[in-house]
Amino acid sequence: MMNLFSKLPTISSTTIVSSQKELKFLTQAKSAWIGFGASVNDFFHSYTWREIFFTIKVISFIFSILMLLAIIFVIFKKMTLGAIAKPVESDKKKKKSAKKWAKIEKKFKSGVEANYKLAILEADSFYDKVLKTPGREKEKNLSNVDEIKKAKRVKARIIDDSGYVLIEEEARNTLDAYKKGLEELGVM
Repeated sequence: MMNLFSKLPTISSTTIVSSQKELKFLTQAKSAWIGFGASVNDFFHSYTWREIFFTIKVISFIFSILMLLAIIFVIFKKMTLGAIAKPVESDKKKKKSAKKWAKIEKKFKSGVEANYKLAILEADSFYDKVLKTPGREKEKNLSNVDEIKKAKRVKARIIDDSGYVLIEEEARNTLDAYKKGLEELGVM
């Protein structure tokens, strides 16, 4: 039996002392942790925390009101500026269209038959481009639908027949039909 006990490790006095030190350290750490938890708990249940929390709530409420007012202000500005910007934008488009039409008229006023034809082709192209833009009324709502149909036939003859003779009066009537249509569409 003695043999059996000889194989067990022996416990020395230094081992016991180090174990006691570790136990004392762990006990102190446990006490510190419990103390920390208690002080945190006391803080959150204290009057100081309630004051801080109330201040945070008041600041958050004021900030929310200010942000709501800012959003309302931005929406209001966007609506009023949008209402102002649309007529200005429309005026710019009308000026641009007027310049384009002035170029067409200049070709017509040259008195040369080839320029009459070019003016009609450009007027037709401009008219078709306007009809393709979103938000424009269609041709059937115009008062001069029949005149525009005649103008389209003149344009088709110019394209199909290279020997087609275009007189000034017919060219003028054709351009006037396109111009009236563009005016009714609100482009000029």
